[in-house]
This record gives sequence, structure tokens and C-alpha cells, in this order.
Amino acid sequence: MEYKTRTTTQTVTKEQSIAAEYGVFSSVNLMTDGFSGAFNAIVPDKDHRLQITHSIACGNIRDGFLVYAAATHIIPVVHVRVEPTVTWTYRSALSATEDNYLAWVYDPAVAVPELNLTRVKHCLDRATLLQSLGLWRAL
Repeated sequence: MEYKTRTTTQTVTKEQSIAAEYGVFSSVNLMTDGFSGAFNAIVPDKDHRLQITHSIACGNIRDGFLVYAAATHIIPVVHVRVEPTVTWTYRSALSATEDNYLAWVYDPAVAVPELNLTRVKHCLDRATLLQSLGLWRAL
């Protein structure tokens, strides 16, 4: 389950308009040959689509729920079902990315490359990146 809070009038109104069009409870089925339903329209934020898909595929489950809520009530709930072939494809892509580009993350003997940190949202500088990586490796 992924929870997203909506706290401004603009974001609450946006979710309410989506719920009015698709229902307070909607469902999408992610398949290798397309989407049954309007996943992009129901969940317009690509980061949210990726988060729920990633949680389902990597959690080794088939279903997940994306819940949008205001301070006092739930606005829409999106049920997302990921077919096994999509999970396999997604996990294969992650594995290929790890094998080909992320040795520096998983192997402490590999030097951390110089990165353009303006594109990495949670690290403000190289020291923060190295600290986060060290903490992640320790856990």
C-alpha cells in the first residue's frame, strides 16, 4: 500500500476530479500488452505509478493499493494488479541495470563514480551520497 496525502486545495481538487471521473475506487491491470484501464489518467504522477509498480513487483505480490487522502478523508483508492509477466520483465530490467551500471552500489571495492547530483533528489552533495550509501550498506 502506498499512501499519498493531499494538503492543498489544488491537490485535493485534482484528486477529487479524478475520483469523479473514474470513481472513488478504481482498478487497473498492468499487463505486457498494455493497461486495462487508464493508469496514466487515474494516476497522472509518473513517480506514483512507478512507486506502486515497484512495490508490487519487488514485494512479490500481485496487488497493491494507492490511497490518496486529504486531512480528514480518503479521496480515491486505486487498486493496481501487476501480471506475473510484467513483474518478471520489471525485475529482469532491474537486475540488468544492477549488473551493468550499479556495481559501485553493491561492491564496496568499486569506486563511487562522479555523478551529477542535481538529478539525485535526496542527496545534496557527494558527502551526503557517500554517507547514505554507507548507511544503506550497513543495513
